Amino acid sequence: MMNVHAMYKHLKLVLLMILVSGVFNVPFFTEVTADQVPSVPEPTEAARKVANAIRKEVELPPLGPSGRPLPLASHWNVGSVAGTFEPAHQIELLQQGIPILPWMSEPTGDPSRERFQEYYGPLLDYLSELGLPFSMRGTQWEAMLYGGEYRDQPDDRWAGVITPDGQRMNVLCPFGPVAMWREPAARYVDTDAMRWVQERYPDPPLVIWFGNNEARDLRWHQLDDCSRYLEKYGEDRSAAWKRRVVGEGWTERYSEMFDAMREAMAEASWRENVRFIGYGAFGPSPLGRWGGWKRYSLHTEEAMAWEWDAWDGSSPSYYTHNWNANRDHWVWSTQVQSMNWLFMLDQAFQANPAFWFEISTWDGNTGQGYPGWLKVLGIEDQPEKLAEQASRPLDDEQIARLHQVANQLPGRPLAKALTYMGDGQTYCPDRARGWLQFGMWLLRPRVVREYRCHTTPLEPFKPYWMQVVKSVARVWESETLEEFWRFGELVPNPNADHPYQSNMPDYLRGVDRWYLLDTDLDPERPWGLRTEIPVFALALVLREDAPALDRSPAMHRWLVYAHSPLEDRQRVRIRIPGYYDESIEVDVPVEGAFYILDEESGEVVEATFGGQLRFGSLRARAWYAWWSKRSFASCPRRMAENCGISKPRPAAEPIGPMRARWDIFGMTGGCGSVARESGRRAVPAKRTVRLCQRLLDQSLDQRSAGFAHAPDVLDLGGQRRRITGLCRPNGVCLPNRCRTQHASRAVASPWRAHRAAGIPRRRTGRNRMGHGPGFPGGSHGVDRGQLVPCGTGRSGRTGGSRCPVRPEARRRRRTATLGSARRAGAGRTGRGRRPAGGRVEEWPGAVFATALEAIQWRGQATSEIAL
Repeated sequence: MMNVHAMYKHLKLVLLMILVSGVFNVPFFTEVTADQVPSVPEPTEAARKVANAIRKEVELPPLGPSGRPLPLASHWNVGSVAGTFEPAHQIELLQQGIPILPWMSEPTGDPSRERFQEYYGPLLDYLSELGLPFSMRGTQWEAMLYGGEYRDQPDDRWAGVITPDGQRMNVLCPFGPVAMWREPAARYVDTDAMRWVQERYPDPPLVIWFGNNEARDLRWHQLDDCSRYLEKYGEDRSAAWKRRVVGEGWTERYSEMFDAMREAMAEASWRENVRFIGYGAFGPSPLGRWGGWKRYSLHTEEAMAWEWDAWDGSSPSYYTHNWNANRDHWVWSTQVQSMNWLFMLDQAFQANPAFWFEISTWDGNTGQGYPGWLKVLGIEDQPEKLAEQASRPLDDEQIARLHQVANQLPGRPLAKALTYMGDGQTYCPDRARGWLQFGMWLLRPRVVREYRCHTTPLEPFKPYWMQVVKSVARVWESETLEEFWRFGELVPNPNADHPYQSNMPDYLRGVDRWYLLDTDLDPERPWGLRTEIPVFALALVLREDAPALDRSPAMHRWLVYAHSPLEDRQRVRIRIPGYYDESIEVDVPVEGAFYILDEESGEVVEATFGGQLRFGSLRARAWYAWWSKRSFASCPRRMAENCGISKPRPAAEPIGPMRARWDIFGMTGGCGSVARESGRRAVPAKRTVRLCQRLLDQSLDQRSAGFAHAPDVLDLGGQRRRITGLCRPNGVCLPNRCRTQHASRAVASPWRAHRAAGIPRRRTGRNRMGHGPGFPGGSHGVDRGQLVPCGTGRSGRTGGSRCPVRPEARRRRRTATLGSARRAGAGRTGRGRRPAGGRVEEWPGAVFATALEAIQWRGQATSEIAL
């Protein structure tokens, strides 16, 4: 038996061999073949469906006929360390049908090593099976050009700066030899590792090769330290001229590097489909924040950046840095600063219509500050409780530990969350989501890429990472949000100027840079960088050329997003420019809220979403307004030709939460006051609903394929709530207390659907003519295919005048058979009469008005619809 000393000796030898293998790239692990790599799971149906959708989105241009492409979630952490954001986590998300852009590290090293195969093999096989695009996180490739191997080379082989006294600086020079910029291709592309990856997945639809883009380079205000510049241009040049020539120099050299890297690809499809995206390769976000911002910018009158002439795209940082004083609730915030990018994006798309724009997000809570965060919270041995503990204020003991950690690390940044918590705040995942969604809807990027350093474990930060996933998936799940994402235009606020106005060039003074909406909580102006902004709100209005919408060209719809970083706020008044120049009153939570505003109806409805994050199999919840009682005098007098109602659709087709709302309200028409459920109380909207002559123009086939199936689609149950109000065919609203006596015939008795759902029938008497089951609130008669007002008695009773049905009107009614009517069975109508064979009358408006009778409204002011 081996003694302890011998075991220790052998253990040291093994560890030494592993160390040597890692340092000198000598294979220590045995070579493995493809059949030894962990097996790849069979893609689910949800994965295949979302893969097809992702592939279509990445192939769309940034601004084409289909609008802006939908966003994808991605990450900086490539999962090369166990327990971090490993490839298995990405496969798990895709298996659930979540729209992500898969990510990996750029391939380096020996492809025969076991670790290499385990990391790349399963993920590449899975992506290849689905035909998915992906991204690779690279390094700053050009930094090798001022490495030690080039220091003793001749001047024409040195890409760094040479000072006037002949010294070489480890800083890239925009006037150095162009040919040297082809060198990175040999080190990073023409390698065994890259060839192996291309052979494993030879035909990806798109490869985003992400460059870290942080190599040291010469600033324009440092040109006097460059002998090449002085020899070529001399001294006494203006700052604008220096910025121009430096930008031109970088454009030429980076373009040369990318051309060489593309040419070095082994597979033709890779050469065609690779895109080089630079972190921060964009214009200056601190534009105007302080007087020295120009030192870090190469802007000219023609363009704010040179990068979009060389790079294929950019991922600027939507960061709350932990090393400076910015906050998510100040004027010095990411939200305010990022508004500078909107006009720059227009310039980028003009220069390069295919420019790939995404954003990198970071809340300032990883890296060196992460261990200190755990220590202050007292969960060093339970990091999985990070989000839970960060959602609570610090107690006295934790505050003492915070001071201790700050004193132990003077000058080193703490986690940003500790800065907030030291001020008596919290940093829960909801707060991160509110901040993130503002940036998403402000910029509408193609990818939202969260940053965590490469050693950051997944589990403690998963609640925060999932806010990125959920925020992106929400856009895919809701037809209304998708519509605004693709075809919405951001609404500038002309009532105020952007607060960053320091050292602004004259040619930028008329550019729209301010999109924050005014609220009644705004502090008095002028604002300083540390002025607190209680509520951040923005609005998008649908473009007039948005396709496939059944609405009047003159009708406008707005999407308002607002979040309150520090606390939930109620009854906040927000003013939207162009919306009657009036304010809306809404609640603004920490995690943010969406509101839909409609010019035609004048209503304000909150859109709340929930359910499983499954593309194509989502069970979404939409909290709807229900109609309050109003008299005929409260109905609006002006009616439009269209009602903003979506096209009828088959029952099997999933419909988004907010689009479903329009279908439902479209079926009933009418007018009334709208209320929304905030989780605390119902807040009345300021306008009444005006619908909907457009319904009467729909064909019977469309009705039977769409609205008549509503009872089969919706999840019936709970307490029944009346939906009041109808419209005449001539577009005039009827009293809210009116109902139609022929409702039951249109869906072959909604009462039968009620019984099938286990809902007891509540009898309220029959109408005076004996036609129909006696719906609460009176009835309507039929006069030559038109609704006429009848009973206007109190709810639950019949009353009012008689409603004669003319015989000739009955003879004119045409009938048709509906599959849903047969399935549901023919319900009784009137005094024991039953439509034969489940035949349903085509009388105008009946199908629409009555499908809603089978909808069961839950709760006091809410409805849950299972999609």
